[in-house]
Amino acid sequence: KDLSFLLDDQGVARYAFGVDDNDRRLLFVADAQGKNWQPITTSQTGGPLRPLAFTADGKRVFARYAQQGGPWKVITADLQGQQRQVVLEDAFASVHELEWSAPPYRPIGASLATGKPRITYFDPLSADASKHESIVNAIPGKYISYTGHSLDGNTSLLFANSDRDPGTWYLLDKAKGTLEPVLTRNTELGARVRA
Repeated sequence: KDLSFLLDDQGVARYAFGVDDNDRRLLFVADAQGKNWQPITTSQTGGPLRPLAFTADGKRVFARYAQQGGPWKVITADLQGQQRQVVLEDAFASVHELEWSAPPYRPIGASLATGKPRITYFDPLSADASKHESIVNAIPGKYISYTGHSLDGNTSLLFANSDRDPGTWYLLDKAKGTLEPVLTRNTELGARVRA
């Protein structure tokens, strides 16, 4: 079936992943030139592993990972899926939504698939986490997620919503230091859906 690819910071395809005709997970890794593709099996990794993004140094990869039918967690691993280190996990719930930085697009945090959504930052002291947290504090009571970033990272589109608010999109201009609402979901429609 169709495979998805993960590119490194140089634009080289390094991972291919998907499922075969029998819905078995497939994962392949290539060398730094995007050649010599090798399979990585779940028996090698101890469970399904789906690469998400490379770490800043390019020597490790962020990935979703599950063991023995347990919940999905976020890990970093070497490029063969070994030497795994847990970044975020929960004994009951899978990691759900990830928050991403502006290019070169690295995960900065995630929420769990249970309870009131909230972001847990992977590195709470990072500039990206601090910026996101300041926006969360500026729009209290809402779940804030990035929906896109400009290539230069100066402008971001965010979505803020809650169980009582269908949501509003905001434009963050880092150069100007502004956060402006740009579009609100149809509140009448939201009220009917929640009823």
